[in-house]
Amino acid sequence: MLGTKRVRPNRKRPRSGTGAKGRGRRGLRGALMATGGLAGLICLSLCFVLAYDVVTQCDFFKSRQIRIIGADRLSKPEVLRQAGIVPPVNILAVNLNLVRKRLLRHPWIAAAEVTRELPSTLTIRIREQHPLAVLDLGGKFLINTRGVVFKAWEKSDPDDLPLVTGLSFSDIRLPHSSGSSAFDAVMTTLELGREKGAVLPDRQISRIQVDPDLGLTLYVSGGRRTVKLGYRHLKEKLRILGTLLCRFDQQPGWRGFTTIDLANPRRVVVNPIRQNDSAGEFKEG
Repeated sequence: MLGTKRVRPNRKRPRSGTGAKGRGRRGLRGALMATGGLAGLICLSLCFVLAYDVVTQCDFFKSRQIRIIGADRLSKPEVLRQAGIVPPVNILAVNLNLVRKRLLRHPWIAAAEVTRELPSTLTIRIREQHPLAVLDLGGKFLINTRGVVFKAWEKSDPDDLPLVTGLSFSDIRLPHSSGSSAFDAVMTTLELGREKGAVLPDRQISRIQVDPDLGLTLYVSGGRRTVKLGYRHLKEKLRILGTLLCRFDQQPGWRGFTTIDLANPRRVVVNPIRQNDSAGEFKEG
């Protein structure tokens, strides 16, 4: 009939797998792939673990030489004990970073480096602390050449270092910070005493007394003589002291001094040892 539209059948067929059955197949395929990948990863990990065990237990990499460089105060057994290393050890089994951290926990070790050289050499390089003086802050503490406290003083530690008294904890130089002006004056004096040809070498200074008002007083020659320096122009004052001592030594009958006051370099006061005095009877004040 006219005006009647002919309905054509739908020639497009649904794609295979677009239904519930197809989605199920894809999900199963994805799960199998994921399981296979996980199994492969586990197998690869096991291979690495087995390879690591074989390598770290192999006698070929067992330490035949452990070199320790930079140890002066500390002995080789002490360094190895601090490092947690018991020879012989497989050098590939050594955690270099962990060993370094262990070494740095020792108060006498300022820096450490651990390296391995295949097939059988382990090298430990350390830099020990260099003590400069003993600080008396109620308890005794060692400071290094940078002026940093690195440990409490013990009877086994050096007893021939200058003893610094009169300072407080608030004066002390901390890592990455500066100390008080009094502490800086002490450090300047000790650093000058380390120089070649120093007028007052550190080994001759038995004690440095710090007074908030008077400044530094140095006890030398076992405490039998004192040198008063004050706080400022320390290098110039020590130069003046060297000139005075040189001139005094050229004078007949010069027996030394008990006190030299250089706090005011324009008015130097010298108390010489008299003919009837005994230098051995002078005591620290």
